[in-house]
Amino acid sequence: MTEPVSEDNMLAELAYTYISTKLSKGLLPTEDGGRTVLPHALAGLFVYEAVKMQVNEMLVGE
Repeated sequence: MTEPVSEDNMLAELAYTYISTKLSKGLLPTEDGGRTVLPHALAGLFVYEAVKMQVNEMLVGE
């Protein structure tokens, strides 16, 4: 997802590349009404795994 560069979008100034999940709360509701599971952590793990697989392919050649 691409968001336009604006004063409201601080990530566009802080990072060269980022993934916008457009979520501000957690994903799973808890028993007390709060929310848990941070969406940006899941997006980070997804990107990490994709990069790791590419590096392994370059190094091992499989």
